[in-house]
Amino acid sequence: MRLIGPLAYLSLLGALFACASGTPRSADVATEPTRSERSSGIVQGATPPLVIDRNSPIVVPVDLRRSRGDAKATVAIVEFGDYQCPYCRGFHVGVLTKLHESYIETGKVRYFYRDFPLPMHEHALGAAVAAQCAGAQGRYWEMQELLYAEQARLGTELYQELATELNLEIDRFNECLKSDAPRRAVNRDIADGRRVGVNATPTFILGYLEQDRVVIKRIAAGVPTFEIFAKELDALAR
Repeated sequence: MRLIGPLAYLSLLGALFACASGTPRSADVATEPTRSERSSGIVQGATPPLVIDRNSPIVVPVDLRRSRGDAKATVAIVEFGDYQCPYCRGFHVGVLTKLHESYIETGKVRYFYRDFPLPMHEHALGAAVAAQCAGAQGRYWEMQELLYAEQARLGTELYQELATELNLEIDRFNECLKSDAPRRAVNRDIADGRRVGVNATPTFILGYLEQDRVVIKRIAAGVPTFEIFAKELDALAR
């Protein structure tokens, strides 16, 4: 794996990865199977990631309420994702399951998700808002899983269907969808991502958790394999 400096990384990132800001590609709107095949393999053709060292103490804030894993874990993964990005879906139905089993559920790593809906994806913002509103009723992670599983059907009708499936209070959910609060939360995620150079999805930040921020040690864009994640996480744990 080739390591490159931060400035070179930031200039190359937008051109190298599939779900990047700019002109949509046909792969971004490809028809996908519904939930019955959510355990299918990683989306084919994802560009190999670049993983870089950060030599300066750049940090990214995180919401401790929107995390999975042991609160005592000091190594963290922060994902900046887009619900309509097929590469993000590939990560969620594949690599993330293995990371949960080996690192998150075992207390070694704490995982954070931050929204980064790309302008070229029509339904990405609405899906992020739906997840935020499910989170207001304590069902954030369940809604996230279903949104990625049903990526081909993103839209208002699906959000109502999933809210019912999750036994949410529908009137409360719908009021939340209309409110400004979830959009402000999404916009904070976008702004924080941009401050550390995120402009493609998925982008992963690996580093050390210090209270409500992560000190960045590695950044990867694309869909790293489980083996790449394991190597980087094990190195941080030493």
